[in-house]
Amino acid sequence: MDYYSTEYLMGVVGDLKTPPRFMLDRYFTTEVTSDTENIDFDVVDRKRRIAPLVSPLMPGKIMNQTGRTVKTLKPAYTKDKRIFDGTSTPFKRAVGEKIGGTYTPQQRLELAIAAELDDQINLLTRRQEFMAMETMRLGKLTLVGDGYPSTLVDFQRDAALTITLAGANRWSQANTHPLDNLLTWALLSKKKCGAFPTDVTMALDAFQTFIKHPDVSDRWKSLNAAQIGTQLVTGTEMSEASTYMGTIDGFKIFVYADWYVDENDVEQDMLPSGWLVMGHPAVEGVRCYGAIKDLKSLRAVPYFAKSWEDEDPSARYLMLQSAPLTAPTRPNASIGVSVL
Repeated sequence: MDYYSTEYLMGVVGDLKTPPRFMLDRYFTTEVTSDTENIDFDVVDRKRRIAPLVSPLMPGKIMNQTGRTVKTLKPAYTKDKRIFDGTSTPFKRAVGEKIGGTYTPQQRLELAIAAELDDQINLLTRRQEFMAMETMRLGKLTLVGDGYPSTLVDFQRDAALTITLAGANRWSQANTHPLDNLLTWALLSKKKCGAFPTDVTMALDAFQTFIKHPDVSDRWKSLNAAQIGTQLVTGTEMSEASTYMGTIDGFKIFVYADWYVDENDVEQDMLPSGWLVMGHPAVEGVRCYGAIKDLKSLRAVPYFAKSWEDEDPSARYLMLQSAPLTAPTRPNASIGVSVL
């Protein structure tokens, strides 16, 4: 068996368990692949029309069909490439291998490739989680990379659903009313799209301010003391990034803590400090993938792995390619608020 063939590597990728990511797994559950370099996605806009009244003797009244906008985008591209030096990788003790060595050089190389392929999938998933978070928080994405000019992908979320509290309105101020805010924002989303967002995902500092607030503290303690009759238990990890903290006035509260390293090698919060995101599954998010531009692929797949060898100097390469995008079908089922 050729352990370096594309067919084998794609099989390995299919068997790998991608790390759970809260935003992706909760709001972007559908996967769509394209065999062209462009991605087409729908943005649905349903107005609250009512059936027209007419006499039964009159002909039926023709109504416009449900509003839908088809957006087309040429997505950014990922090309994660790793190199295995033929003079060192096979001859170094593998992680977990006994001192003195029990593996052959070939086995060490295969283990190294499997480990790096797993890491490539993790990096791609983290990129998609970042896209999902930005989509839910801002209703838009800014894509930029080497050879890819900065591109703003605007999903046409209503501008009123991206909110920044300022001055005396910030939750750190005593005379504010966070519970009223949540209800007001959720009703605004419901008015825009018909969905009432009950998930509230907070950065840690936003959550700490929230539960200590005089408007919230006593009610939070009384409602979350027993957790009787709830499907979730306080402290449940929804993913390695998110933890369920409790329920208040019908809102499920989560704390989100995860990070990524940006292009300047600086660690950043996935959900920025002081922010919260409100969401509903009705956002109907889609994980979209454009075509892989590789003569070895030429088919619609979420990602494509391949490996090849250089003879002099001896080295083996491993590359994972993808053209990902997260797109909400109903962007108005999400809200982003800077509360601090």
